[in-house]
This record gives sequence, structure tokens and C-alpha cells, in this order.
Amino acid sequence: MSILEKYNKLEQELHSLVTDKTFNSTRSLKLERIALLLERLDNPQNDYKTIHVGGTAGKGSTATMIANILQAHGHKVALHTSPHLQILNERHVVNGRPLATTVLCRLWEKIKPHITWMKEHSPYGPPTYFEIQTTLSFLAFKDAQVDYAVIEVGLGGTLDATNVITPVLSVLTNVDLDHTEILGDTVEKIATDKAGIIKRGVPVITGANQPEVIDIFKTRAIQNHSDCFILNEDFFVPHDMSLSLYGEKQLENAALAICGTTIVLGESYDKERAFQALQDTTLPARIEVIQKKPTVILDGAHNPAKVSASLTSIRELAGDKQVQVLLAVKAGKDSVGILEPILSISQHIVCTNFTQALWNSVEVEDLRTQILHVNPEVEVISDTDPMHALHALLENSNTDDLIWVVGSLYLAGELREHWLPKEQLLLELE
Repeated sequence: MSILEKYNKLEQELHSLVTDKTFNSTRSLKLERIALLLERLDNPQNDYKTIHVGGTAGKGSTATMIANILQAHGHKVALHTSPHLQILNERHVVNGRPLATTVLCRLWEKIKPHITWMKEHSPYGPPTYFEIQTTLSFLAFKDAQVDYAVIEVGLGGTLDATNVITPVLSVLTNVDLDHTEILGDTVEKIATDKAGIIKRGVPVITGANQPEVIDIFKTRAIQNHSDCFILNEDFFVPHDMSLSLYGEKQLENAALAICGTTIVLGESYDKERAFQALQDTTLPARIEVIQKKPTVILDGAHNPAKVSASLTSIRELAGDKQVQVLLAVKAGKDSVGILEPILSISQHIVCTNFTQALWNSVEVEDLRTQILHVNPEVEVISDTDPMHALHALLENSNTDDLIWVVGSLYLAGELREHWLPKEQLLLELE
């Protein structure tokens, strides 16, 4: 069996063993199921130190930076993020490298009997897709004998599947309106849910800047006898730091990573190693310039705040180039809010969707209607096939144009296949 066939089999089994793949907050957001599954596997998440990273935006970037700094200090470090862009191996990383498919398949065989048992005997039902992915990471990191595991929250905080760990540090990047249909329609409600990752006696750092959000985090920290450190109050963005990543918000993420690793490492923290690790950090689909002539930028920004944060960098990269946008938005997102910053830089938009995800995207014609409602003068093209839409843009663009792929990490991941085929990525990991 080829590695691609092994991967496809693993991916199919992960999906098929989940009886209902549709997300439902009442059913999906529970800790009892994953806690039971982990107990049956001897709680692998307790075999190494963990750092828990939550927030609305910048979780993946901050988690990756923290992992890279720890690795630069000589530690064996794991990283769990979600969602994956192209291959599920991306969720399960050790020392900067996604785990091989053969490793994941071997560990998956250990988990499968327990899922079968839970289907038949658990009062909570079988685990969800995300709970299985999280468990696979916890087990893989124990198998790899890591020193630290940096764990990104999937959704919210309090009842997210990752919230079964007792970390040495909790990180809350920021809070904005996102997943409002699940987490609440105000920043206070969302902050309260995200504050659920603050554990008793565990220090917490945050990049939040709204006074009402900071008060919620401080109150939760006091209740849990946890030290709380706030960006621009207790620590600051260093002026002598340079990054390869685009976007001013990445400087704030880097400041969180520096503060966090200073707390975790104590006297062994080395500024030079940390700064070099940050400078070397790259992330796919975070304003990723994947091609030039024409310039193509893959950007997973998927809410108004993230798209607005990307806009400054897009303007700098575009210069006097004509900007064309390839856009897809997950159903339930504030698509009108996402459109406002996009329409400030481009009058040429191709609406599409994504096809390889557990979530649905906004229907193409609905998205087109929303765009024309905001600005009837915009040139809008509809194409339900994202790869066809990309190829058409590449063929019809001038070499000095800029194509901004934005609106969804799922879209960015799906189109990344044009430059980096899945089979190539899988073979490189073996």
C-alpha cells in the first residue's frame, strides 16, 4: 500500500467512525467523552508539560512561536494546532516536523478499540472528530517522549476538548466576535468562555486590550490564585525584534511567546535564542506569499478583525499592483464584516467555496449578492470550483497583479495543493 493510500485510509476511518460529523454545540462541547477515552488510554496528556493557547486570533501563530522558542533552548517540543490545511499530520508536530503517516496509523490502531467500546458502552456516546484528533496528538506526544507540548484550543475554551490538560502556562491571545452562534454574541460572553482554560495556580498571559475582557480574565485568575500578565501593562512588544511573518499583530503574538517562555524557562531563558527562533518562524496561509509574477498570497484570515489586520500588509505587498481577490467564507461568519476591508483594496472579486472540510461555506451566489449589496460597482465572478477559479485567475492576470486568497483557512489549504501536492508532502515525512 502506498503512503497516499495509507493516508487516505486513515483519513476515511477518522471520518467514518464518527457517527455524526455535523457540529452541534450542545452535543459536541463536552469534556466527559474525551476524558473517558483518555482514561482508557492511561491519560497520555499527563506525561509531559503542556502550554495551553486560546483566544480569538493568533492562537496558531503564538503556539508555533512558543514551540519554536522552547525547541531552540534544546527541548523536545510537540505542537497541536487545528484545523490542518492540507494533511492531518499538520496537527501532530514534534520538533517542527509533522509526524509521519505510518506513525499516526500505528497509534490510531491503539485508539480504535476504545472507540468501539465507547460506541457500545459509553453514556456520552462516541467521541467527535476533533476529540479523536486531540487524543491522537496526546498519545503521539507521549510516544515521542516530548518535554513540552504546546496545545492550541480548538473552539472557545471551557468545554473545548483540549481543556482536559493541566498546563504549566495558559495563554489567551485576544478576544473578538467570532463563532458567536456558539460562544455568545458579546465579547464579554466570549471572554468568559475562553477564560475557562485558566487553571488553579497556573500563570496566565494575555494580549487582550478591551478593559471589560481584561477584567474577566483578571477575576478568573484571582479566583484560581493564578498570576495574570497583560500585554502593554506587565510586558511589552520588544523594539529590537524582527520577524519573517507579515502583520503587526504577529509582533504582539511574538511578545506573548517571549513572555510565556520566560515564565516557563525561568533562568534558562536565553534572549538571543528566543529572538532567532522568532525570526525563523514561518507559517503557511498566514499572509503567505506562495508565488510571484503574479504574486499570490494565501491568507487564512476568516473574520473581520483578522481580515482588517491583514489589510496593512496586503497594501504594502501590493504597492501599485492591481489586487484581485479569491474569496470563500464559512457559513455563519460575519461575511459582510469581512467584505468591508476587502472592498477597500479591491474591486475585482471571485466568489467560490471550499469543499474539503467538516464545515459548510456560504453559497457562492449568496456571497455574490452580499458583495453587490455592499457595493454594486464591484466586478464579481462566481465559480463553485475553487481550483478552477484559481487557475482562471492565474491565466488571466498580469504578471504584476496580486491575487489575495482570503476568507477561510479551508480555502487556503485546498488551493495550496496547486503548489504543494498532498502526495509530495506525505512522502517527505516518511
